[in-house]
Amino acid sequence: MRLLLLIVIALMATGCAKLPVGAWQPVPPELASEVTPPPVGAVFPRMTFPHHAEDAQGHAAEPITMVVAAHETQLVDAFAKAGWVAAEALTPQSMERMRTAQAWSDAYPNAPLTPLYYWGREQDAAWQRPGATAASRIRVRVWRSDERDEKGRWLWALNVAQDEGYIGLPHSGTPVHHMLPNVDDANDSLLEDLAKAGAPTAQYLLAGIGPNMGFRTASGDPYQTAGWVRVIEF
Repeated sequence: MRLLLLIVIALMATGCAKLPVGAWQPVPPELASEVTPPPVGAVFPRMTFPHHAEDAQGHAAEPITMVVAAHETQLVDAFAKAGWVAAEALTPQSMERMRTAQAWSDAYPNAPLTPLYYWGREQDAAWQRPGATAASRIRVRVWRSDERDEKGRWLWALNVAQDEGYIGLPHSGTPVHHMLPNVDDANDSLLEDLAKAGAPTAQYLLAGIGPNMGFRTASGDPYQTAGWVRVIEF
């Protein structure tokens, strides 16, 4: 079966690895049973995916770690079947509820996510697998590209990470979620949940940001990753 995804990641952040996505890399042994390179001669539409989402000031914030080919209804249904909860919009009311949940260590399953920006706009949707309190969650921001594949599926860029606790912003002290450093663990958790829901039909690895241990989010959290971008077909 011919695949119709070519993703060339444009290197937008200073210090990123100089290897464009589209160069398929050897698959680590522990992933070999689930991830394969595309067939020889596969045909793909060209795409450009910057490595990072940005904050409102244009600073590199968090990495893009997954690309999904899916119809919008498939994407929404997959997260629902996987047990992930759609995040509320960030409004004065949801911010007040978040502050209350922080103060009393309450649960807030559909808590809002701080907007990040990709392709010049904030996320189109967000989901999370909530923990026992609002301080703990695995969450994903999703942006729809302007491209479809041959089957009419949209290509979506995903930013996945896990939050645990809070930190104060460097300049204002405003409490925000503390992102755990190993973003690959969060991606594995999302993929496991989607697989249990029967969503992925194929999965591939692209070279992304590259292995690193020295990047920080815009709020100051350090993070590390093996640098892969997972390409998932629904």
